[in-house]
Amino acid sequence: LHLCGVSHVDPASATAVRAYAEALAAAPGGLGAVAVEDEPRALLLTRAARAALHGLPPERIRAEGEGLVRHALFGLAEVHAWAAEAGATLDGAERVPLSPTLARHLRGEGVLWGLEQAEAAEAAEELGARVACLGGTPAPPPHVPLLTRLAYWLRVRALDPGHDERSPAELHVVASNRALAEVAPSAHEAVLLRKDAHFAAALRTVCADAARAGGEPPPAV
Repeated sequence: LHLCGVSHVDPASATAVRAYAEALAAAPGGLGAVAVEDEPRALLLTRAARAALHGLPPERIRAEGEGLVRHALFGLAEVHAWAAEAGATLDGAERVPLSPTLARHLRGEGVLWGLEQAEAAEAAEELGARVACLGGTPAPPPHVPLLTRLAYWLRVRALDPGHDERSPAELHVVASNRALAEVAPSAHEAVLLRKDAHFAAALRTVCADAARAGGEPPPAV
C-alpha cells in the first residue's frame, strides 16, 4: 500500500499522483488499483470539470471556470437523472449548482478543487488499474463557532509561523492537526479521527481485492 500525500487545491498534486501511479505501474507487480477519497458521483463530476478546464491558465479559469464547469456538468445525463430524482429540472447550464468550495477556488485561485483525484482516476484507467472510490467523508463536520475558528488559526500560526494551508507538507499538516486537537477536540475527532478510521477500513477492502487478483509480488495500491 502506497500513500501519496496531496492537496486538493494544489495543481502540482495532480502532476505528482500521475507520476507516482506511472512509477508503480512500471515496478515489479504492477499497479492493481488507485484509490481516491471521493464517492463515485463526486468523482464523475470532478472528472468532467477537469476535462472542461484542461490546459487553461489560472486567469482564464478565474474568469470563465464556473461557466465552463456548469456547461460540462449540464452535458452529463447522470446530472439530469440526479436532478429528476430530487424533483428538479435543469433547463439550462446556468441552473447547474456548484458547491461553494468548488466555486470559491475557481474564482479565487483559478484551480479546480479535487483535481488530483480526477487526474489519479484518469492515470489509473490509462495504466489498466482499477479506480477505487473510498466513499467520501463519512459524516459532515460539526459546526465550529467563529471564535473557535479564530483561536484555531492563531494556534496554527504559533506552531507554524509560515503555515500554508494549501500545502500537503508534513510540517503544515502536523501543525493544523495539533491545533485542531487542542482548540476543538470534537471537531478533531469528527474531521480527522473518524474520517481516518473510515478510509482505513475502505483501504483494507481495496487491498484485499488487489491481493485476490493474484500476482507475485502482489500489485500495488
